[in-house]
Amino acid sequence: MEMTFKIKYDSGLVEFDGLDMYYGTHSLSALSEFLMISTHAFIHNEIIVKAPASKGFRLVLKRVLLNRLYN
Repeated sequence: MEMTFKIKYDSGLVEFDGLDMYYGTHSLSALSEFLMISTHAFIHNEIIVKAPASKGFRLVLKRVLLNRLYN
């Protein structure tokens, strides 16, 4: 299964000028935990509260193509 979604870091109150690395990594971490917990619930019809408890699937945020590493 492949999903595409969009994340918006803008409340509209002030002009958004970027997300620094510290907050960006926290955001990606929270997003990956959300995906793992919700996917586990969908597949197993079971609620878990910690992402490492998920079983039976693997989530990959982005695949690295070897030819892209050297170009």
